[in-house]
Amino acid sequence: MSLTGRLIYVQNNLHVTLTPFRGESRVLKETASLVQQGLVQRVFIVALFENGLREREDIDAVRTVWRVKLRSRNWPKNFISQLFKYVEFCWRVSSYANRNQVKMVNIHWLGLLPLGVWLKLRFGAKLIYDTHELETETMGLNGFRKAVSKVVERALIRFADLTIVVGKEIEKWYRKEYQINSIATVLNCPPYRQTQKTRLLRDEFNIPDSQKVVLYQGALSTGRGVELLLDAFENASDNRYVVIFMGYGELEKRIKDAVARCPRIRYKPGVPPSEVLAYTASADVGISAIEDSCLSYHYCLPNKMFEYVMAHVPVVVSNLPEMRNVVNTYGVGAVMQNWDDGSIFQALRRLEELNKDVLDRNLNVAAKEFSWQGQEEVMAQAYKTHILAKGD
Repeated sequence: MSLTGRLIYVQNNLHVTLTPFRGESRVLKETASLVQQGLVQRVFIVALFENGLREREDIDAVRTVWRVKLRSRNWPKNFISQLFKYVEFCWRVSSYANRNQVKMVNIHWLGLLPLGVWLKLRFGAKLIYDTHELETETMGLNGFRKAVSKVVERALIRFADLTIVVGKEIEKWYRKEYQINSIATVLNCPPYRQTQKTRLLRDEFNIPDSQKVVLYQGALSTGRGVELLLDAFENASDNRYVVIFMGYGELEKRIKDAVARCPRIRYKPGVPPSEVLAYTASADVGISAIEDSCLSYHYCLPNKMFEYVMAHVPVVVSNLPEMRNVVNTYGVGAVMQNWDDGSIFQALRRLEELNKDVLDRNLNVAAKEFSWQGQEEVMAQAYKTHILAKGD
């Protein structure tokens, strides 16, 4: 029996990712829900080893992380060496799956789909292609690598018993492109919480009440509007707003350099997942300015946008279809009309014109609508329909 007293259909579940697994929220939410819903009994998460992290780590009594320390890890980064690293990783994961009698496999990256198909054919495991974006249409993927990715996905996606995607428009794309029906959208929403307003960021940076705190949280990388925000706030004549970048990434140094030049820009390193909402709730506005640089971004629904809403913080978002639809349908913020400095401040001023009581009510409704509790039910039903109904 499961922790909830319901029947266990599948005994052991393996999730494979090529990150170091520092507590990726989506995988943690999915695996916890699979156990709580009585769909699996034991979860094994395989990731890549990184210095400073434990090779083996128990999340709780039923979920374990194994970070693979490759013997070929320090080999050169040429094509042949990378191929050997991939083969070693797959071989060791396959042995691990066999030892732990895995009967259901979740692959969290297109590059690992061949491994997932092998595990399905070799051990008779159910295969879930658990995509986190539109895999063949991501920023930076082009030329030969993109062509190979498309061939691999088209050839192997039919082996998946279930494909999970993160947005309805992405689901439509996959259905049309590959004519598949065993697919479900599970939004990357946070668990529902009643969040109280805090002053954590305001007090930490001594920001007066006369200034509005605009929060960017998440990966500090290209394509996510970081550079646009830096330019906008450095060149702004409007001192009513302060932007705080909270997170880690390749643009961290550029942000710190801007902090030294401009008092309207602040930086805070990322905080543990358990503390994120409390810090988010200390902002006046949350911003999710994703650049329309690839089809995956065009159809994106960032989890950070849902975290702002859960913290009852109104949002400013890019003029992209999925984000625009959420903001306009639920009345929880403003949309940047163009991709330029002026559009950011125009959206911020439109927010100020909204009725605060109405905005608070809208945020409360949206927070309940876009919670993990609701997505958990969608996910569980997809497993019951496409995995368990096929027999196990």
